[in-house]
Amino acid sequence: DENGYVDIDWDTLGFGLTSTDYMYKMKCFKDEEFTEGKLIPYGNIELSPAACVLNYGQGLFEGMKAIRREDGKVVLFRPDENALRMRIGAERMCMPSPSVDPFIDAVKQTALANKRWIPPPGKGSLYIRPLLLGTGAILGVAPAPEYTFLIYASPVRNYFKEESAALNLYVEDQFDRASRGGAGGVKSITNYAPAMKPLAKAKNNGYSDVLYLDSATGKYIEEVSACNIFMVKDKIISTPPTKGTILPGVTRKSMIEIAREQGFKVEERQIAVEELLEADEAFCTGTAVVVVPVGSITYQAKRPESPLGYAELIGYSSSEGSDTNYEPDLEENEGGTREVNESDAGEYEYAIDGDEIANLEREADEFNDELLGYDSDTSDDELQIAKTRVKECNHKLHEIAQQLEKEAADGRLCAQNQSTNAPRSEETSRENSTQGSNEREGSTGGRGSRGVRGKRGRGSRGRGFQAPRGVGVFIADDGSPWFNQSGQATIVQHVSHTTQQKFQASTVDQAPH
Repeated sequence: DENGYVDIDWDTLGFGLTSTDYMYKMKCFKDEEFTEGKLIPYGNIELSPAACVLNYGQGLFEGMKAIRREDGKVVLFRPDENALRMRIGAERMCMPSPSVDPFIDAVKQTALANKRWIPPPGKGSLYIRPLLLGTGAILGVAPAPEYTFLIYASPVRNYFKEESAALNLYVEDQFDRASRGGAGGVKSITNYAPAMKPLAKAKNNGYSDVLYLDSATGKYIEEVSACNIFMVKDKIISTPPTKGTILPGVTRKSMIEIAREQGFKVEERQIAVEELLEADEAFCTGTAVVVVPVGSITYQAKRPESPLGYAELIGYSSSEGSDTNYEPDLEENEGGTREVNESDAGEYEYAIDGDEIANLEREADEFNDELLGYDSDTSDDELQIAKTRVKECNHKLHEIAQQLEKEAADGRLCAQNQSTNAPRSEETSRENSTQGSNEREGSTGGRGSRGVRGKRGRGSRGRGFQAPRGVGVFIADDGSPWFNQSGQATIVQHVSHTTQQKFQASTVDQAPH
């Protein structure tokens, strides 16, 4: 049309495939490097039936978005992070991968070549899908002799049909998404087809998506099919650590960085499913979903029957954005009182795995050795990957040390309580519970992973997460927050809106680094 847009009803756009004008293609042989590619008309590609990607699943993909701002500029969100993640995944899958600069250049070319397909501000985004495929023909189980790097794009709106509604998640305890030593920590194409069956079952039963547990114990949450998950308890943001079974999302990383910059405490640690069910807030992050609140979590066919706090979201969108200096005011959950009996006062346990510490220390040493072994011929990408891994390992070790200190403090508190035989009133019981177990553990049923074991008190809400009244927000495609009826912002809103502001700062014309 006269404004440079393709003739599409942007108001009815969903998250589906729409063929655009161009895609990007680049090839290289095994043990070589990707050098130069080109834009070609969007269309089908030709593959040998013996292509490694078809027979053995040797393939990776990435997901990112180009968004049109009000001033007409097109922006990307941290494409260098997607490039590095693909390089790390390619190393795991025995594949060559484009270095960061050629990756970003290819993404920019694809976005600009399909600019008329980028929705107007607030109407969606251009979803960009880079693919790295082992397209060479091979019969035996071995890396392909030839590789193809492809990028295509499609205009999209919201990933979830609920749009501004909160997600209803189902905890899957029969199927696993990933296992230790597998490829769950990279964006391999082989991770997604096995998840289709449990996801279809959940959707047929009215759920938005599936939340998976760890395959080793079945006790700890990992990630949702299409996104990472966070919980908030006592104004502390927590998310499961990426230890090889969870994809390190770019939006997840951005959320953590910005939350810490804003003064919030963020923990990357194991989270028992029972602890999540008693959270004050929960939300998911991802390229496709951006940031979306969780309204309910069903575990073992049980969910609270009370109305969802998020169900009271109303269609009020603030174009002004939020005050970045606002400190979220989380309301206490009703009916969440907890009691600690005398017989329970000395019972606690540590959730720190000695093997995990040893493995992290070993990984950090190995990556440090890699850095020491690099010379002037080492590429910037290889240095950046190694430095990032060392930083992540050391950060996790630091968090474990902090947890151990707190666990030791909890232990001293428990021992002190156990040696005290004086009777306690119900109010004193609640106070001790809040200062002890509630401070470290969100579960009200059964023993948690740390702190004093809590027993279910009167009025407790059952096994399931319930978003409390007065908290919850959805960030729209245009970056504006949706407030609930009470007009209160939350940690989700406070941090995710800042993420959106940083999103808008990176234009396609200037590759962000």
